Amino acid sequence: RGFKLRFTPLRADLPIYIAAMGPKNLLQSGEIADGVLPVYWPDDKWGEMREILDEGARLAGRPPHSSAIAPYVTSVILDEHANESDRAAARLFAASPLAFYIGKMGVYYSEMLTRHGYGAEVAVVQEAWKHKDKNPAEAVSPALLEATAIIGTPKEVVAKLDQWAASGVDEPLLGMPGGSIDEVGATLSALMDALSS
Repeated sequence: RGFKLRFTPLRADLPIYIAAMGPKNLLQSGEIADGVLPVYWPDDKWGEMREILDEGARLAGRPPHSSAIAPYVTSVILDEHANESDRAAARLFAASPLAFYIGKMGVYYSEMLTRHGYGAEVAVVQEAWKHKDKNPAEAVSPALLEATAIIGTPKEVVAKLDQWAASGVDEPLLGMPGGSIDEVGATLSALMDALSS
């Protein structure tokens, strides 16, 4: 269509990752993509995603596991000494973008979560958006947040990443921690220490 790159790519085999979450586009991604970038996919459904991707690969004559699962993950990495107040604030912080995706990003995410058994939880969040005096993030259930985000100390985050890896996640993309440069550096160092232990 007349488009071309205005730079020389670093390599010829650029990986193609698709932001796919629906059954048909996951199947197609399994046929053609190097990976998928889901958002807010429930953690007990990674195996289903892998099955659909591998079926797409089979249909295209590709080997199983041709497409990596690389979810964007809302994450909050807490200090080892975090108290319940810190954890509650972290949960509310992590629930805010999830509530936005459910209530203000069309129907795509709410339908996906409903398909995976979270219809009642989705309805509560959508109802909260109708009331100006309510914070929709407060309407996100603990179960839904636990299934779609990672919140905890570095050791807890690594344990959850290990669970996700065992369930089929290949390349989790964690959100960067907030704070000053020194605070971010300390948080990332603590996470790296937990990953290497």
